[in-house]
Amino acid sequence: MVGGLVLLVIGGEGLVRGALRLSERLGLSRSLIGIVVIGFGTSMPELVVSIEAAMDGLAGIAVGNVVGSNIANILLVLGLAGLVRPQVVCERVLYRDGLFLMVITAGMAALLLLADTIGRIASGTMLAVFGAFLVYSYRIDEQLQPPEDADAKPTSRPRRPILIPILMAVAGVIGLAWGAQLFVGSAAAIATTWGVSTTVIGLSIVAVGTSLPELVASLVAARKGETELAVGNIIGSNLFNLLLILGAGAMVSPLSLAALNVTFDVWAMLIATVLLLIGLATGLKVDRREAGIFVALYIAYGAHLAMA
Repeated sequence: MVGGLVLLVIGGEGLVRGALRLSERLGLSRSLIGIVVIGFGTSMPELVVSIEAAMDGLAGIAVGNVVGSNIANILLVLGLAGLVRPQVVCERVLYRDGLFLMVITAGMAALLLLADTIGRIASGTMLAVFGAFLVYSYRIDEQLQPPEDADAKPTSRPRRPILIPILMAVAGVIGLAWGAQLFVGSAAAIATTWGVSTTVIGLSIVAVGTSLPELVASLVAARKGETELAVGNIIGSNLFNLLLILGAGAMVSPLSLAALNVTFDVWAMLIATVLLLIGLATGLKVDRREAGIFVALYIAYGAHLAMA
């Protein structure tokens, strides 16, 4: 499990760095990088873990990974980043991306609480919404880009060959795939040996482990004062988790929800998302006091898992 986790973190870091350099080389804006590129890059561990779990018939890990990761992203990752530096955003991030995340989270919570199975029709719908989100984000980004950016692009492009970031991204994907295979297999073995359900393993060890790329990226962004990148990373990552990762996992193999006991955790994910929007709505930032509350709530959530 430790070896798989190391590969996940290194692979995620390589993919994020490669994607960042590739995006800068192609002239994409910072807001699009934060929500789409960084959000997707740091969600790659969750993607490969959930697909691997779905192929192995471990619906508890596939679903628990997404739900637990979204809770960890908001309460733990953004909380720790907010303790480093208050997380300030613009109104566009709150009212466009934040509200979209709230709608998607509420819809997916209803699906997880009321449905018995996430089948291929539901997964196809999720993937379609995900594709629409990507197109929408790109078009809005183009419309909001300042006119002077066009003049700045030629001078801001790195002189390094574009092949370098592509190779970094490919190496990152390979590391993620290998790490996910080790990590999921170890998690299932631990669940069997210790008598712990795969759902609890997915909600705790797997969720936190695959959230480490988000944590590293957000802490680095916070330390550099790039708080909009950090918040965009969390919003984008949670959207990718709910739409792409659950959708892709269910497309590979329908996920049975009947035997999963995730009611408390789904409500925790929904409440965490509401708290995120409330925090951002108060002065367009998550200050250190609110960040401390987030971390304290995650510690309480972890204690609940330990007693489950």
